[in-house]
Amino acid sequence: MNEIGVIICNYNKAEYVVECVEKVLNQTIKDLDIFVVDNASADESVSKLQERFGDSVTILVNPENIGGSGGFQTGIRKAQELGYQYIMLLDNDAMLEEHAIEYLYEYIK
Repeated sequence: MNEIGVIICNYNKAEYVVECVEKVLNQTIKDLDIFVVDNASADESVSKLQERFGDSVTILVNPENIGGSGGFQTGIRKAQELGYQYIMLLDNDAMLEEHAIEYLYEYIK
C-alpha cells in the first residue's frame, strides 16, 4: 500500500474519468493508489476503466447514485479502512498538472 489514496467520484462520465485517471497515473509522485467510486453509472464507465487500467485502479461501485458527497464518503471510508495517511478527492473532470500531487504532498509534509 502506498501513502496517498486518491479518490475519484464518477457518474456517467466515462471519457472524463478515464482521462482523469490518466492524469493521476502520470503524476511525478508514484506513492499513490487510485480509487474510482462509480455512482451506478448507466454508461460504460466501469467497463472502460477496467479495460484501460485493469488492476492499477480500484473501482468501487455504488448500487445507486448517492451524489458526489455520498460517492466521496464511500471512497473515504475505504481509504480509512485501509489506513492511508493522506487522502485526496478529485471530481471526474479534474485535469491535474503532472506535479500537482507532488507539490501538495510536499507542502503538507
